[in-house]
Amino acid sequence: MKKHLSSREFDIMCILWNSDKALTASEVLEQDSSFKTVTVQTCMKKLLENGYVKVSEIIQVGKSFARTYLPLISAEEYLSSRFASQVSGAQRKISFSKGMIAALLNGEDTDEKVIDELEEFLKEQKDLLKNNKKEND
Repeated sequence: MKKHLSSREFDIMCILWNSDKALTASEVLEQDSSFKTVTVQTCMKKLLENGYVKVSEIIQVGKSFARTYLPLISAEEYLSSRFASQVSGAQRKISFSKGMIAALLNGEDTDEKVIDELEEFLKEQKDLLKNNKKEND
């Protein structure tokens, strides 16, 4: 697994994950005014070194040039790997998963659509397990 993200690195990754295009460091700054320029630049360097982002292209911005960044790992992949590294053993995973889902569903904006999407996701995962089991038998 890749190195764990700091809270600021995670914040930057969230901005990149939610963008439909590659972003420059300046565009990341525009998304979150609490960042300082040096923080974004330092985090981008670390994210690049640790394989979380790649330079998509170098573009001209005014009279200078800037790198644009794209994530190399999805939010789901990152969160899944963090979860897996924190929880081991089937019973512990079940207990932790139930607690996590309960926390998600206790939000004020939870509606039937969220539960339907979770059920659909779980069904897909169950089908994948069944197919993998059949292939291995």
